[in-house]
Amino acid sequence: MQELEDHLGVVLFERSARKCELTEAGRMFQRDIPDILDQLEESYRRMSDFAAGRTGHLQIATLGSLAVGVIAQTLSEFHASYPDVPITLHELRNDRIFDWVAKGKVELGIAALLKPQTLMEFETIFSDRLMLLVPQGHALEREVVRWTSLNKYPYIMMSTGPAEHAMRGNNISVPPAFVVEHLATAVALVRNGLGVTVLPSCLLSTLNIDGLSCLPIDDKLTTRTVGVAYRNKAWLSPAAFNFMQMLRNAELTEGLDWQLR
Repeated sequence: MQELEDHLGVVLFERSARKCELTEAGRMFQRDIPDILDQLEESYRRMSDFAAGRTGHLQIATLGSLAVGVIAQTLSEFHASYPDVPITLHELRNDRIFDWVAKGKVELGIAALLKPQTLMEFETIFSDRLMLLVPQGHALEREVVRWTSLNKYPYIMMSTGPAEHAMRGNNISVPPAFVVEHLATAVALVRNGLGVTVLPSCLLSTLNIDGLSCLPIDDKLTTRTVGVAYRNKAWLSPAAFNFMQMLRNAELTEGLDWQLR
């Protein structure tokens, strides 16, 4: 108490051999103390909740194809465990995901590692492969499928799909018969005999592919590594850390039956 008085430069207690009484400054301090303690307790509680990841804001960028599969599953688990943490999910093209992470627009980016990234860390979640989706009974079921096989049939291209990078790397240029935004649209066009499309194997469990065949492409750049990117040496918020822990612990084999097969 003497140290507090020295620090404040006032006398809080009038002391004598027989008694110790509050001074005017002491009575003023006494009136303020409950409010100060309440505010300190509230601040401590808020910081404790934030440090445990019970509050905060989870901001993620991901490929649209992943958002309907493994990411949606993990976000559901995260929301059940941390219902007071708002979640913002951005669906972007692969290159823009890394750009947003590098610029700090999001903490975490879930994407395919198509080239080395020097400005950030990348933690692998899983690997899958690109598959050709065709109607059952299609002629390609009797062939070894290569990227050049796409030259023979109308090609349905996903505008944000992963095939574009692989085709460029194999010097394949196929004018698409259709360019679509949504997976369900691409699948419906294939089912109605309007062409073939390329999808990653991790999506197969999330789509109705009855009456269709998924054929592995036996060529270069048909496998991809999917993971979480975050800035080098960046401090991850507890909410982001908790989400990453859930991704690490998630059972990711479901829907990857064609993985590296």
